[in-house]
Amino acid sequence: MKTKKAFFFDRDGIINRRIVDDYVTTREEFIFEEEIFSILADIKGAGFLTIVVTNQQGIAKRLMTATDLEDIHRMMQDEVQKRIGSAFDDIYYCGEYSSSPISRRKPSPAMLLEAIHKWQIDPVQSWMIGDSVSDATAGKHAGVRTILIGSEHQDKNIPDADYVFSSLGEFISSPLFRSLITT
Repeated sequence: MKTKKAFFFDRDGIINRRIVDDYVTTREEFIFEEEIFSILADIKGAGFLTIVVTNQQGIAKRLMTATDLEDIHRMMQDEVQKRIGSAFDDIYYCGEYSSSPISRRKPSPAMLLEAIHKWQIDPVQSWMIGDSVSDATAGKHAGVRTILIGSEHQDKNIPDADYVFSSLGEFISSPLFRSLITT
């Protein structure tokens, strides 16, 4: 029986600042979004697993190696552990080209479904938070509720997004966030 609840996080644009039209390929380029620490602390405190699901096409483009990415993720985990006392429960990434014929890349729900199976997560109690429509689509197809972050999504009809907020700060101050961390 699936009883665990989870929050799935896109990485670039949610956990760390996105580099427009480029890739985070080194630890030095990885700059945290400051709000992520309070979001993680509150969500973990409310009993959610926290899982990263991230497309990292920079590997296929040979801008970085899987080892480089793992180094970035180790640094990310260490900093989160230091700041809130616990790290993400798991990290899934896809380093394939977006044009790969069979891909785990979002908008495919494959990475989320792998985590749901591994961790025995109840999708109905779980959420995907990201900054692109492909994040919302992946979440919706995995059966979780979805939150889309970004002012460019405001006032648009995005069927796969259950909620749209202009920023992480707006999400934190919303009644939705308060209800998630108090239930």
